[in-house]
Amino acid sequence: TKDNILADALSRGLSGRGAFERALASWEESARVISDFDDWQLRTQEVVSLDVEFGPIEVDACCDEIGSNAHFEEFWSSADDCRGHDWSGRTIYCNPPFSLMFSILLHFLKCKMSSPVGTSAIFVLPVWLSHDAVRMVLAMPEWFEVVRRYEAGTRLFTAPRDVSRKATRRDVGPTKWGVWVVRCPPVKIQGKIPDWVLDCLDRE
Repeated sequence: TKDNILADALSRGLSGRGAFERALASWEESARVISDFDDWQLRTQEVVSLDVEFGPIEVDACCDEIGSNAHFEEFWSSADDCRGHDWSGRTIYCNPPFSLMFSILLHFLKCKMSSPVGTSAIFVLPVWLSHDAVRMVLAMPEWFEVVRRYEAGTRLFTAPRDVSRKATRRDVGPTKWGVWVVRCPPVKIQGKIPDWVLDCLDRE
């Protein structure tokens, strides 16, 4: 099976050394891609700029278990899911895992609705127009303001150098898509919430 490729290549001894090394390199690259998918850290100078303009930011909402990719002293980790926290009355920075973007935005919206004044968030989102998270931002302009727009090809992110995440981070190169930084301000919002978003909130 696919899971036994490394063991099979290694069991061939010296004749399989090349096959093993190729299989190992492929496996490591696959593991790194999975790691990168959930850990693209926005460059520090960009986050500092956001903190100066819209902060003070209190919490970094989506970090690894030890906070090695956290920009702020207080952080919530993958083991301490930000969707289990009350965001009410706080200013949160959130560069969410791509796979959880919409769910996290819905959780924030619930907190904002329950505590309209003082609850604020800054989200870093890829501009994937068909994604529900981006669709929600576009459908709710009174709630979400795009405060930074980066074109595809901008160098914005770093990722773990290896899957252990113990080494220094590496530049992942130019983005293949545009990136928006989206803010919901700490004031009461009067704009209408679309019915399809309300339906999603009811199912959460």
